[in-house]
Amino acid sequence: MERTGKIIKIFPEKRYGFIEDQKENIIWFHFNELMDLNHEEKGLVVFRLSHDAEKPQKDRAYKIRKIRYTADGEPVADRAYGSHLHQGVEDVLSFALQKIKGEGRYLLEEEIKFPHPVGYQECVPTTEEDDIFYARRLNRNGHSRFVRNRKKIETDTLVVILRRKKLYWEIITAFFGHLAEVEPFDKKAGQASWDFWTTHALIEGSDPIEEESIVKDCPWEKKAGWK
Repeated sequence: MERTGKIIKIFPEKRYGFIEDQKENIIWFHFNELMDLNHEEKGLVVFRLSHDAEKPQKDRAYKIRKIRYTADGEPVADRAYGSHLHQGVEDVLSFALQKIKGEGRYLLEEEIKFPHPVGYQECVPTTEEDDIFYARRLNRNGHSRFVRNRKKIETDTLVVILRRKKLYWEIITAFFGHLAEVEPFDKKAGQASWDFWTTHALIEGSDPIEEESIVKDCPWEKKAGWK
């Protein structure tokens, strides 16, 4: 079960602390369960509760994540499992969320433009001269398209994708660059996916891959109606 609360006490020398939840229950946690907070950081959090009905004094908090807020004051937190925040994003994420409003939607896919460069995008346009290969990224159901010997492109744009949950907006992913189509192996893929991913690729090294899955020839199959 998930709850929200506030870190009220921390004991760095003993590596534990306490959270007060919204019902004023005091819950113990170990520093190992802090996902995106440092060991001296207090504040509002979302967490999962390990509950013992016979010994409630043994309750403990785990998967503890920082709460940020959208422009309309709705809480936002990272995923409990399999965080997909790209490198460097956390430095600008809180600012970006202040540009986003939930407005009753279930899924938010937003591009936030900054007045200056904030990072480097890992998805780039490709040409026939590029060295292309395909490989399966970790926890993916199909092969992604990669390009060798290309440099990341500096960008002033951050993409944030959020999904509404009961207590908060969950961060599906956040990365530098621009929104892309789903990959052709995805069940939601359409013609736009094929057109985009046959002309774009991820830079080699941008994401962990299954080395044994690397192939040179395109493994994707066109669906009925695709050109």
